[in-house]
Amino acid sequence: MQIDYSSPFIKYSAKGVDFQYERLFIQTVNKYILMYKNAEYEKLTDKDKSIALARVIKMMEVNFVPVTQFFAEDLAKWSDKENFEKNLLFINLMSREIFGCYDKNRLDKNGDFYRSPYLFCVVCDGEKDYFEPPKPTSLQLKMNSLTGKNSELIEYYNVYMTLKQKEAARTLSQVKLY
Repeated sequence: MQIDYSSPFIKYSAKGVDFQYERLFIQTVNKYILMYKNAEYEKLTDKDKSIALARVIKMMEVNFVPVTQFFAEDLAKWSDKENFEKNLLFINLMSREIFGCYDKNRLDKNGDFYRSPYLFCVVCDGEKDYFEPPKPTSLQLKMNSLTGKNSELIEYYNVYMTLKQKEAARTLSQVKLY
């Protein structure tokens, strides 16, 4: 599933502005939410929202491991919360890893954009559907090589491709790194 780089959540992100992680996640996985209920997420009741999100979460993997197993410690911290609140907290946690590179407020120690070491996907009918950044066009790649300067879009795609290569080589870490 392609991450919509032209989405207003990404397009208008700026320093000092809260990044809409949950809304971007819901927009990206909308086709899986529609599999549960044929209605927009915002029009669902809280109970249906919770069920739809739980179904998506159950279909997700990160670095070959189901997300609920991978982030079991975090889920255990929220055991006292209601299901809907727990699902939203979990979506927020995963979204920060999936979309962290697009958040202008989230930088690494060197001041560069955040690079997640995790590769997330939704497994539906045995097929893996990755959270995939848009592939740069050949013109963008050519302009990049002429200027010698990477655009954000190309950098995000290169990080994704590096994770895909590690997955193919089975060298992705299967434990949480923070």
